[in-house]
Amino acid sequence: MIISITVNKSNVFDALKKDKNIFYNYVLGLLLKNEIIKHKTVEIILDKRTIKVSHGESFPDYIKTQVWSEGHNIDISCCFLESTHNKMLWFADWYANFVWRNYEDNENSSYNIIKDTTYFSEKRLYF
Repeated sequence: MIISITVNKSNVFDALKKDKNIFYNYVLGLLLKNEIIKHKTVEIILDKRTIKVSHGESFPDYIKTQVWSEGHNIDISCCFLESTHNKMLWFADWYANFVWRNYEDNENSSYNIIKDTTYFSEKRLYF
């Protein structure tokens, strides 16, 4: 299953836009939490390029807090890899580009192919 999340940033609260890393954690948490709680053990592989060095890699702590604070006893591990060295991250970037081009450039030929498939799910925020 491929899940994407699309955010209309112009409608996001100003306070949430102050720190891109906090916003990233929030959106990624919304995207993943309901999928994570379906499993006993989860390994999340994240693209290292998306993490700001000044903030470190805070998503693992954030998602564990979100999941464990609801009483879910799930083994969660996260690793950060360069997408240029990982074919699955490269593949995810490829799909993300289809979604991005659909909304940013109104170029939807690739998006239209994937949007109605059984393996692709899209969430939208602030639309």
